[in-house]
Amino acid sequence: HDLHCLPTLTLAILSDEHVRWRPSNYTEKVWGYPVCNFQFLTNKLLDYRGQEARLLEIANPFGTIVAAHLAGLETRSTPEARYASKLALTRKLYDKGLDREAISNLYIFIDGILTLPENLEIRYNSSIKELEQEHNMPYVTSIERLGRQEGLKEGLQEGLQRGRREEASTIVQNLRAMGMDNAFIEKATGLSEEEVATILKQTH
Repeated sequence: HDLHCLPTLTLAILSDEHVRWRPSNYTEKVWGYPVCNFQFLTNKLLDYRGQEARLLEIANPFGTIVAAHLAGLETRSTPEARYASKLALTRKLYDKGLDREAISNLYIFIDGILTLPENLEIRYNSSIKELEQEHNMPYVTSIERLGRQEGLKEGLQEGLQRGRREEASTIVQNLRAMGMDNAFIEKATGLSEEEVATILKQTH
């Protein structure tokens, strides 16, 4: 607005679990007198519940992100259902014919949202390796060389220790670009609070 003198519109994306919570304004008061009243539009992700199939068919990657978020809410207490959802979402990345970078970025998000207990994570990793052999596109398993137990966590830390900061920095930046806060990035990558803060500071 200040640079181009054009009107602006604010949209808040609500990712909570409360169907009826739909704020549309923020009011700041001093001594009970409103000095600021900021209004905004909202888009609630719960409204897309039941539309997961359509979300996964659209070209915009945020369709996959919303579908993964909804799956995370729906399968919180059912590990087997979460495993099935995570595998189906990952399979869809390959079926859509996305390029390596798109698959890697979306996989990192899906992996962070749909965490699995160790026994199901082992089964999931095995299924993904078979999937990549079918498609001859080892994009997700190439992330595994960076860490987790078979994937992200250990490799990112190893990458930092060996000076491969560029790889770790790229993943952290991608998560931040998706709107993830520092706490989520730390959990998804296994990096410490100080390491994440250092990477983000260097990229600004």
